Amino acid sequence: MLIPVGDDLQKRSLPFVGLMLIGANLLVGLYEHRLWRDGQPKRPNRVLEMMETWKTDDPWDDQFDLSSDPGYAAFVPAEFMDFVTRWGLVPRDFVNGRFECLLTHQFLHGDFWHLLGNLLTLWVFLSSIEAGLGGPRFALMYLLSGVAGGLAHVFVMPHDATPMIGASGAISGVIGAYFVAFGALAKIKMLWNGGFVTGWKFVPFSVPAGVYVFFWMIIPQMFAAESALATGEHQGVAWFAHGGGFACGALFMLCCREDVLNKLHVNKEGQMEIDDTGALAAKAAAAEAEAEPVPEAVCAYCRTPLAAGREMGTDLVKCGNPTCGSLNFVGVVPDPPKRKRSAVGV
Repeated sequence: MLIPVGDDLQKRSLPFVGLMLIGANLLVGLYEHRLWRDGQPKRPNRVLEMMETWKTDDPWDDQFDLSSDPGYAAFVPAEFMDFVTRWGLVPRDFVNGRFECLLTHQFLHGDFWHLLGNLLTLWVFLSSIEAGLGGPRFALMYLLSGVAGGLAHVFVMPHDATPMIGASGAISGVIGAYFVAFGALAKIKMLWNGGFVTGWKFVPFSVPAGVYVFFWMIIPQMFAAESALATGEHQGVAWFAHGGGFACGALFMLCCREDVLNKLHVNKEGQMEIDDTGALAAKAAAAEAEAEPVPEAVCAYCRTPLAAGREMGTDLVKCGNPTCGSLNFVGVVPDPPKRKRSAVGV
């Protein structure tokens, strides 16, 4: 078992926007769980009775109309399905004007494991991306990636009546942004439980971020999308939403990458750190302001600034004043107890 738990980039503050997004997903997930639980039969034996009426072993078999089967309500309550259908992204309804679902579908999930897997993946990447972009830009990138993922899904399957739910498109955008900004700089921390090989204990190790994203994220998505195109079966996963979200996040970060990388520095412990609070930038600005300014070199004859002159050699500058044109020696001339730049006419 391999579990990603974070990266090695140091941050000084909590990702408040990311935590709010996680909280919103959890609240909606709890509401969905309540709808699901309240819609289950009160008599457990009734579930077994209903299962006998199924014509297939797979209750999600696309070849069987579950809505007409008595056992359908035992596992997919009507209230739950109404909620998912209303706020999930149904391509057929979106084409007819249900545009708000491009946002709302990002906060719905099919079950606990779907929700847990998405939030765990989001947690691995969000703190560094929010630290680099800042809260408002991170929120914008997250939501835009979810919208882009939804549009990609609708574009590929415009007549599908199945609601698409989940934050995978938005989270794929976070991963795409991380790949562009930190793929060659950071490492992903992993825990591996190899069973009897590791004594049933979790062993920590690190993987280069670019390698992790490429082999654990990009390659599987490409093969899955290719298979979906070839067979017409997406196996319950909106693969093209993942791709659309990843592309959106990567493009967003390309526009902000220089600003993000300017916040990176090596701290006293020799670790890469993101100056997400601005404290280091303020300290550097204060130190620069306190530094003694270097006097500007001027012509020794007419006092014209030599910055406008023409350099004649290593230490010679010709005055730029057309009425002067004298050669000046520009160097460091002793002037106890300090040394300062001056110009000597020749």
